[in-house]
This record gives sequence, C-alpha cells and structure tokens, in this order.
Amino acid sequence: MGRGSDRVVAVQVHINGRPYRVEGNTISGAQLRALAVPPIGPESDLFVERPGLAQDELIQDGQTVTLEEGMHFFSAPRTITAGATFGSGPHPRRQHCGQRLD
Repeated sequence: MGRGSDRVVAVQVHINGRPYRVEGNTISGAQLRALAVPPIGPESDLFVERPGLAQDELIQDGQTVTLEEGMHFFSAPRTITAGATFGSGPHPRRQHCGQRLD
C-alpha cells in the first residue's frame, strides 16, 4: 500500500503578478526571491498578500513559508525617499492650479 504523504506536491504561487510552480509545500524567503524572474534583489522587500483588511506580511530571507495554492507575493522598494527626484538637472518648480508654489 502506497503512502500518500510521501508524494511531492506542486503548488502555484504568484510573485509580482507572474505565476510560478513550486515543488513542495514550504520554501524560504531567499528561495522565493530567486524564483522570481528577474530575481528580487536586496534593494527590495518581499511581502505575502493577506486577504481583506489584514496587513501584508514581510517575508525575511531565512523565514520558512508554508505555501498554499494561489498565494500572492510582491516586492516593494526597501527604502522610499519622500520628495526624491530621479534623473539629472534641478527639480522643476511645483505648480498647483496654474500657480507656482514656492
């Protein structure tokens, strides 16, 4: 008689909106980062979406995640600098309703 618990299960998860198949029911945060295409680098945090009003959970690299079919993960910049400008040159003057804000 075969033992059903020895069978490896494949679970589909989503990372940044893309589907991935994972063999097994657990994975580390570092493995999730590497699974994504392109891989999620150290400049970003990895989160698992929680349904409803529950707060999304930050996943650490060394953390073991128990996978469920259809789980959604997403990355976000680790540091967000308010008011930062990107590119070269001075920051343009801000305007509101056609009026300059100085």
